[in-house]
This record gives sequence, structure tokens and C-alpha cells, in this order.
Amino acid sequence: ESWAGRAAAAYLSLCNAYFDLGAYPLARSFGLRAVKAAEVANRAAVAEACWAAGWAMLHNENLEEAKSHFERAMAIREREAGHEHPHMGKILDGLGDCLHRMGQLDESLTCYEEALTIRRQALGDSHQDVGQTLNNLGRLLRDMGEHGRALQCYQDSLATRRKALGAGHPTVGQTLSNMGCVLRDMGDLEQALRCCEESLVIRRQALGERHVSVSWLLENMGLVLRDMGERRRTFQCYEECLAIHKQAFGERHMYVGMTMERMAELHQDENRHDRAAECFE
Repeated sequence: ESWAGRAAAAYLSLCNAYFDLGAYPLARSFGLRAVKAAEVANRAAVAEACWAAGWAMLHNENLEEAKSHFERAMAIREREAGHEHPHMGKILDGLGDCLHRMGQLDESLTCYEEALTIRRQALGDSHQDVGQTLNNLGRLLRDMGEHGRALQCYQDSLATRRKALGAGHPTVGQTLSNMGCVLRDMGDLEQALRCCEESLVIRRQALGERHVSVSWLLENMGLVLRDMGERRRTFQCYEECLAIHKQAFGERHMYVGMTMERMAELHQDENRHDRAAECFE
């Protein structure tokens, strides 16, 4: 194996490791290094490196950059292995997520439906990758206003992930969190809160108290609790979320600002206008 191939593999491992830790800027950096090293090694390695770098860019909100890397990975894989290869399913899943975040919902739906077909045919209905695509499809359908179909996707994803990975796996927590969001949209706040609480236990045990995935869940739980009139518990969720966001992204990141805005709204609801002004600053 060439030095470039070894370097690409090492950078790819670091990219994946930092991604799993929620350190997305570092994951992106090592993903880019993996792509450059793989370009010297071989085309197949470029496709894998582009896919991993694309996921890191996606979670770091570098959407155009992520899209270009997913599209490059897809072009290479399709040329080498054909459109029905399982690797095409995971690339289409990533591209669908990217297009979703960019607001291109119809294009995202096409990607997810293609990914689901490929993964079911290649891997079977009970494979964990099928559960992933069902989860992502549920998120998209929720944003398209199709809450009934979204809930069904989440229920199917939850059953698949529990069977494939076990009840305590982080992805089970992810699907439970997403179910909580759609149940909140549908007005079933008690069931939404139960989903969030179960997801929080799973994520804290599997990922640690300070992982960014815990912060997203705390924010979602805060929204449910606010709708239920539980303001004290809502503040607790937002304060924990804010601390994690500051640690993970820095004081000036947009996620920090979004959480501060939600805290300010709560202060305004309780006529604490000075505290609200501090949050908006």
C-alpha cells in the first residue's frame, strides 16, 4: 500500500472519530485531508473520503461544500459499481439530508426514496441502514407537513433500529427524539415528552452528558415543556443546551444565538424584560 493510501486511511479514521465525538469542525478538517491523500492513492478511496467529509461538512453547516462532496462520491461509485450498489444508498441518504437542509424538499424526497429502495433490495428490510433512511425520510415528511406519514416512518425506523442495534443504541434515541417532534406537532404532548425523556436517557448513557446530540434533544424537550406550561423545566433544558453549544461551537455560533433567543422569549413571557434583553444582546 502506498504512503498516500495509508495517509488517506489514517485521516479517514480521524475524521470518523471526531465526527462520533461531535467535533464536526475537526472532522471536516481531517475529511478534507483524507480526500487530498486519496486523490493520490485511488479513485475508490476518493469516493469513501468524499462521503465521510460530506457528512462532517453537513453537520458543520457547510451545505454547498457537503453537496459537492456527496455528488462527487456518487459519480465515482455509480461509474464503478452501478446505481443499485449498497454504497449508492448511503451516498443518496447523505445527499438527501443535505438537500433537505438547503430547503430543496422535492429533490431530497427523491434521494431518500431511491436510497430506501436500494437499501431494502440490497440489505433487507431489517437492516440498520434501512432504519436510518426511514428516520431521515420521516424528518423530511414532517417538514413537508405530512405528519401521519412521518410518524409511520419513525415507527418503522424505531422497530428496525431496536431489532438491529438494541434498545440502548444512540440511533434509537435519535428516532425517539424525532418522534417526539412530530407528536408535538400533532398535539400529543404527553407522548412527545415520553419519547424525549427516553431518548435523553439513551443519549446520555451512550454518548456522554456533553455531546451535541444531547443538546439537540434538550432543545426539543424544552419546546415540548414550554407548550405544556412547564417553564421552570424548560429553562433548565435551555440552560443545559446552551452550555453544550458554547463548548462545542463557541460563544458566537448561530446555535448559541438560537438558544439564547428561545430563553429570551421565555423571559418576555414572564415579564422579565431585563433578562430578555441580556439574552438578545
